[in-house]
Amino acid sequence: MRRLLFVLLVLAISLSVLSARDERIDSFLDEMEMYLDIGKLVDSEYLPVLHGYYTGFGAAGITSLRYAVDIVLWMMGEGSDFSSFTEKSRFNDWDTIAAISYNSPYPYYFEGLINYWQGLDHSELYANAALMPTFPENGIDFGFLADMSIPELYDLREELYAMEEVIYSEYQPSFLGLPRSERNCLSSYFRQCADGATDSRRAALYAFAAVTVEPLLCVNWHYAVAYAMKANDEYMSARLLQEALFIFPDNYSFKLLKEGYMNLLEEEK
Repeated sequence: MRRLLFVLLVLAISLSVLSARDERIDSFLDEMEMYLDIGKLVDSEYLPVLHGYYTGFGAAGITSLRYAVDIVLWMMGEGSDFSSFTEKSRFNDWDTIAAISYNSPYPYYFEGLINYWQGLDHSELYANAALMPTFPENGIDFGFLADMSIPELYDLREELYAMEEVIYSEYQPSFLGLPRSERNCLSSYFRQCADGATDSRRAALYAFAAVTVEPLLCVNWHYAVAYAMKANDEYMSARLLQEALFIFPDNYSFKLLKEGYMNLLEEEK
């Protein structure tokens, strides 16, 4: 009886070890889901910029990992051709994934990791990821993906597919159409672009990009509202002002602008 119990215990431990996956996967997914949960919370308050900031960050992280898993499986000989192998995926190129969230270091990191395995240049991509303000303090290490078995990778891919289906059924990324750049994570860069633009609508686009990148910095809202007004986009300027006041309710300039809008509406009645 004791021998049988011992054998069963050893078997249970062995099965648990075999079925266990690297805890860094769960830690990563938990963090991305935290961003998605915050995104849902701010969306309930109709705060579209904040919603895009948090939801986009979580979405870009999950999609980056899924695309990396797609490529790893393909490198292991799965699928006849890459396009058909990834036809279930919504986003299948690094530039598009990076545009989901300019703040996310994960498109740069995972593209660098894949390039490293393929013997391509990767150092600049790693550097771009590491220099981002949102790069994790403890770094990123998903090198273990190459050590996972094909069934484990398929299981992970299906899990990520399911998460993406839920995310993108409720959230449509707002692609601004700006070229991919490591500087896109810096609101100061977009403010400089806005100041240097000769076309008012282009300037407003850059100013809007600044606030999407760093929405908790008050100066970005000043830029976004001001340049929307210069472009004669009354709807956008009013929408941005409303959200700015939610985040910075005591800001005198925003209060003054709101008062001006209210007076203008009264005059138009």
